[in-house]
Order: sequence, then structure tokens, then C-alpha cells
Amino acid sequence: MLAVTDTERFEMRISPELLAAIDSWRLGLPDKPPRATAVKRLIGMSLQGEARKEAKRETKK
Repeated sequence: MLAVTDTERFEMRISPELLAAIDSWRLGLPDKPPRATAVKRLIGMSLQGEARKEAKRETKK
């Protein structure tokens, strides 16, 4: 997970379906994080996954 010391405000609009999917995911977690925290975690997980994929692609070259 990324450490955050300084933060900036960021707003976005999402569909009701995506919001429901985020809520379903976050409410299934043991700590039931607020939406903003859940979105930050999902973004961090996605970025880490992409970094791993890129590293594997570089290794195969």
C-alpha cells in the first residue's frame, strides 16, 4: 500500500453500478473502510498489479 503524507483533494463521478461494486467489496472487508479509503486501496492494488505485469514482460525479453 502506498504511504500518504501529503494529500490533495480529488473528485470524480462514477456510475451507480460501479459505486455499488465498490461498496460491496469494501463492506466485505474485515475493517469495512470508508469509500475513499476503499478506492485508494483498489487503485493501489491495481497499480501494484500493473507493475508486476510489466516486470514479467521485461523479464521475458
